[in-house]
Amino acid sequence: MHGHGRTVEDTAGLCQCRCKRTDGCKHFSWWPDGGCILQGAVQEYKRLSSGCQNAQGLDGKGNLGALSLNDCKKKCDSHPRCAGFDSIPGGCYLKSKCDGSVGSGYGYKALKPEYRRLSSLCKNAKGLGGDVNLGLSRPDCQKKCDSDHRCAGFDSIPGGCYLKSHCDGLPGSGWHTGYQKIMTDPREIFDFEAAHSPGVTSGPDMCPPSSSIPASLDSWLRTLSVVSFSTKFSSITYGTCPLSMAAWWRCSTSCANKKQCDHDFSKVCMPKRDACIFQLFKSKGKDISGCQECGRVCDSVLEKHKYR
Repeated sequence: MHGHGRTVEDTAGLCQCRCKRTDGCKHFSWWPDGGCILQGAVQEYKRLSSGCQNAQGLDGKGNLGALSLNDCKKKCDSHPRCAGFDSIPGGCYLKSKCDGSVGSGYGYKALKPEYRRLSSLCKNAKGLGGDVNLGLSRPDCQKKCDSDHRCAGFDSIPGGCYLKSHCDGLPGSGWHTGYQKIMTDPREIFDFEAAHSPGVTSGPDMCPPSSSIPASLDSWLRTLSVVSFSTKFSSITYGTCPLSMAAWWRCSTSCANKKQCDHDFSKVCMPKRDACIFQLFKSKGKDISGCQECGRVCDSVLEKHKYR
């Protein structure tokens, strides 16, 4: 990235946290010698279990030749309508449509932004550029959000388009409604850099999702209608309560007062999270009052601790 050269970081996690704290960074690469390089927006892909399914060739073109995996990716990157590609020995095939599940096959699906319609305007929202009304239709508002790496969602009302750097809420529909950009699970993103350079760790700016609760309970919670994703907490949320503030917590070494930061996270926020989950389980998913309280308390913890 322009203005952000190579630094030396002890771990890949610290390099990732450097990326998260750097405006405009969307991708990092960390070498075993400690080298940490940041990048801006990059096209991300997930590797499929086979070739592209429901596939359609791009512009009627067939095999582009014996290109390497990275060179085939670059061809797809440079074409605005490329949805993915198949890469086999001696062959590179670009696709205008590409579906499939994650696996170890020869197809690679480009990850395009997707949105979840909310039951109200964006919650915990922060406007981009002063929260100015861009006066765009919903489709054009979405395209505007697609093109801005800082955009986490938008509010769309008759005659109004407001981009947001944070956008939380519950799924639903309404006349005045928000649209939350869906975050891709970083575990699904294929690491081309690591495949090309063994020993290198690279990935998106977000930290891997984590859960400190049993897998069976986590699976049950994910079936509830109150589950959404908070870009502010970088976490799955129940109501407005974060399950794990993984990305923020992993980077907490940058808190101005780490001791107080540790205390507030573990002794103030997380007990409210546990109470939220207990109340949900006790009420079979109907009572989210404790989760709203958890969201309020954890939000205050997040706002209290600023990065150095």
